[in-house]
Amino acid sequence: MDSLRISKLYQFSELSPIFRACGKPQYFAQLESTEICDEVLIQGLRHHMITQQQIAMIPLSLDGVDVALLVIFPADFTGLTMFLCIPKDQVPSDSVLVALIPFSITALSSVKAGEKPVQAIQSLHPNLGKYHFLQKKPVIYQAIFSLGVPTPLLEFLDYPNRTYGIWFSSSDCGQSTSGVETSLLQLVLGSTKATLSHLKDEVRVIFIHVGSLPTIRSLPSLVAKLSDTPETQFFTYGTHPNVDSQRWGFHEIFPLGGIVTFTAGVLAEDPVGCCHVMSKLAEHPTWECFVTPNALAGGDLLAADSNPSSLSCMEPILGLIDSGQVALIRPSGLDRGNGHPWLSSFIRDCTLSNREILEACAANLKASGLSVAQLRSTINEELVKDMSKIQLQPVFMDQYRRFVIIKAASEASIPADKDGFEWCSLSSFSFKDDFFES
Repeated sequence: MDSLRISKLYQFSELSPIFRACGKPQYFAQLESTEICDEVLIQGLRHHMITQQQIAMIPLSLDGVDVALLVIFPADFTGLTMFLCIPKDQVPSDSVLVALIPFSITALSSVKAGEKPVQAIQSLHPNLGKYHFLQKKPVIYQAIFSLGVPTPLLEFLDYPNRTYGIWFSSSDCGQSTSGVETSLLQLVLGSTKATLSHLKDEVRVIFIHVGSLPTIRSLPSLVAKLSDTPETQFFTYGTHPNVDSQRWGFHEIFPLGGIVTFTAGVLAEDPVGCCHVMSKLAEHPTWECFVTPNALAGGDLLAADSNPSSLSCMEPILGLIDSGQVALIRPSGLDRGNGHPWLSSFIRDCTLSNREILEACAANLKASGLSVAQLRSTINEELVKDMSKIQLQPVFMDQYRRFVIIKAASEASIPADKDGFEWCSLSSFSFKDDFFES
């Protein structure tokens, strides 16, 4: 080897993932010039490194495999010289040092572990664009890297009129106070021009720790924020042992549209109105709806109890179910047994006629032993549990914003934000967009 080429300089904040793969330094040297006239170049490099807080790293290869690093840095970086165990009395203060550090992870092990070569380490770090100056603030830069904060989000928040709130109750692995990840997020957000606001107020961006998703329905004014302020954005962040690792980090949730279901009371009192809304929901590209077996059977039972007839008023709704415009299913997340019992029942129901489906739903409801007086409240409680399961499913939270339960006119006493969901009547339900007006 007769020459070395420095292809790039690295910030201090980029050293940690590299040094973790290295062993103890083997050799030290001082970078010197062979020509007196070149000494000014070395001092120029030293001055630039000190000013920019950067060092150089050159990977050394043997038979095409990275085996060690040459680390080049000014002796003025006393913290690094101590970390590398370089004796102070052997280091001239105005020199540029070179350390040979072997890799402690073999190439085969690193490939199996999914590690990247040294040249690709930089790609692991966020491209901060115009915020590259944050690389000179190691703590903030490492926080951005650790959390995976998207650069476009940093740019969006870097305006004085932006507000944000953080929901971390019972998050960060169950701590009641903010944990490490929430503290890092607060540090990053504090470096922007955005201001922290109370969650009960109007907030432009809301950050939710993934460990706090099960408690999201307790978030102040959640229903109003989802329904009335479509400009409010929601992001999840952090890690949690009870959350799939694919959901760790930053994800935007609750973008637009919604999921709708119906109480047994409204199905019984206004099946025609329900059919009209269901048809509109099926036509809208960002909305979906479903009815549960108990709500369908309960609606039929309540309607028959008030107006006995040989014909079921559920026939039009059953027609929409048969055509695939409305889903008849109870969310699978509620099954506590092994396997997927809901799937076998769903496949079985697909082979039944409308009348047979209604009879099967009625039989299951009858087996529960509920009286007519208990139907409404019990089925409404089931709807809340079902909707909460749906809201927490990644496939739904990534695509839909509002989670609506349509109630009957006789259920007007039910609060509009009961249990953290949007409750409204058929007449008051609105898509709140111009889709059907264009």
